[in-house]
Amino acid sequence: MAVGKTKPLIKKETPYPRIAVCTTFPAEQFSICAAEMLASFHQYWPKDIKIYVQLDEMPKEQFDTLNNAIMDLVGEDRSFIAGLFEDDQKKFIDRWKNHKPQSYLEDLVKFSHKVFALEKCADAIKDGMDYLIWLDADVITKKPIDHEWLQSLLPQGDEVVSYLGRDTLHPECGFVAYNLKAGGYELLNQMKAEYCLGNFKDYTKGVTDCHVLDVCIKGKKVKNLSDWFKYSVDDIHVWEKTKLAERMTHRKGNRKNVAAENRGKDVKKQAANGVVDVNNMNIKTRNCLDHEKIKANVMANKGEIRAWATITRPSGNGEVVICSAGPSLVNHIDEIKALQKNGAVVVAVKHAIDTLNAHDIKPYAVVLLDPRAHVEGFLKSPDPEVTYFAASMCDPSVVKTLNENKCKVIGYHALVNAGETSCMISTDVQVSGGSATATRSIGLFSDLFGFKTFHIFGLDLCYQQKPDMNEKNAAGQPKYMEITIGTHTHKNKYTQRTFFTEGQFLAQSNEIKDIYKHRKDLNVKVYGDGMDGWLYFHHNLHQTWLQGYNKNLEAKRLNTPTFDEYVNAVSRGSEFARGI
Repeated sequence: MAVGKTKPLIKKETPYPRIAVCTTFPAEQFSICAAEMLASFHQYWPKDIKIYVQLDEMPKEQFDTLNNAIMDLVGEDRSFIAGLFEDDQKKFIDRWKNHKPQSYLEDLVKFSHKVFALEKCADAIKDGMDYLIWLDADVITKKPIDHEWLQSLLPQGDEVVSYLGRDTLHPECGFVAYNLKAGGYELLNQMKAEYCLGNFKDYTKGVTDCHVLDVCIKGKKVKNLSDWFKYSVDDIHVWEKTKLAERMTHRKGNRKNVAAENRGKDVKKQAANGVVDVNNMNIKTRNCLDHEKIKANVMANKGEIRAWATITRPSGNGEVVICSAGPSLVNHIDEIKALQKNGAVVVAVKHAIDTLNAHDIKPYAVVLLDPRAHVEGFLKSPDPEVTYFAASMCDPSVVKTLNENKCKVIGYHALVNAGETSCMISTDVQVSGGSATATRSIGLFSDLFGFKTFHIFGLDLCYQQKPDMNEKNAAGQPKYMEITIGTHTHKNKYTQRTFFTEGQFLAQSNEIKDIYKHRKDLNVKVYGDGMDGWLYFHHNLHQTWLQGYNKNLEAKRLNTPTFDEYVNAVSRGSEFARGI
């Protein structure tokens, strides 16, 4: 998604009021509560309701990682993520940057983020939506939410807003619904103006967004979802006694930290006692660059790449050797040489060519997929005698380096759902495949060039030595994981092994597994003792045993009675009914 100015959410016809949800949170709160909030929203809220997420300003790499993580949870078609502040918000933050709050009630800047995010979202969607709901990032949805239930919570008619009122206390604002067609947008403009223009001298009880809402709704028609509350009589945590508690939980204050700590204990317990079954892994990937950058790469390369991959017949013996750069690659040099001598086409993935060249193996081709600029660093001395298959989404610096070194460059269009088709013409062919260059190479050489047998080397997807488990990724989450994977093997036994890996490697492992399990038209063999080689080895053992088991059953079936004969024998009490 693009960073910065918001764009109107897509209008969708529905018999119900058109609703959008808005939230915001600092990056460090993602793993504590926001990830669970977003996942539960995706699972339980109506699919036509989208969510707008305003993040704090942060380095681009960190934003991209967090942006991708959010889209993995919610889905790209249901989320809009912004990572830049408007000028009014920047000026407000700068004006109050030296303010030292004595308690949370005086933390002007912290609570202003909610109002600025809401007003920004409302401005983008006001023409296409009827309601905008604010949902705190520590609100967890527990049960399915339908439009009928939701409508009972929304302001109706000329009611401007619905919220949780608390008598003489400030409102509880974990859930607030703004009626954009009856003054809700104007209310949000007024609340934003309180921050941009006000000095807060009249705010004697606090300066949170709750206090600002309390001031700005005076004189307006509102819907109080907790109008029964009486101060000093009822518990101030009113959420639990409202209709909201039927389907949602609000983990205010330290409750979200306790929940996160308990989740951490559960994960550690699973890691110590549990096994992740290979058939139950469901890991998704996202493009590592935003879509606009990918499309810009495609447009730039269309003018620089002179030849494009098309449909052909296979050559040689119809086999392809794909070499990734995992450590196990060097253990299979003799096998690769033998396959090449027998007529197989040897393909290197990115810098795996360096390992092959060091062992006197000249690959026929190198396949490039990654759209980031660092790939150009792999091409220190590109070989003009090697054919380079470059994805159109590769950074233009990659194609420029290859052209400058007079290399043979053939482009191909990788299907990545980044809107890249808008940059293509009707005769362009897209190549399917996974996020790993090795799996994309299978798609390129099978679907376009007609090869059916593939030998995969060096696709280890794990680390031979334990990495620094304290290292964090750009989103502040642990970069590495220690995971025990279980799978079936010979005689239907269950085996397991522990690996040090990353989330992206698990996703790539799923991709290659899906190919050798489900592409019955292909013969894919994976080599090596890395995670992927180990999984393939046991998959092959299990399949071989299963075939033998089924063959044995069929042999036993010879000269046995028919099903009807057997059932009739049972009814007569015949000795025949005892079976074989």
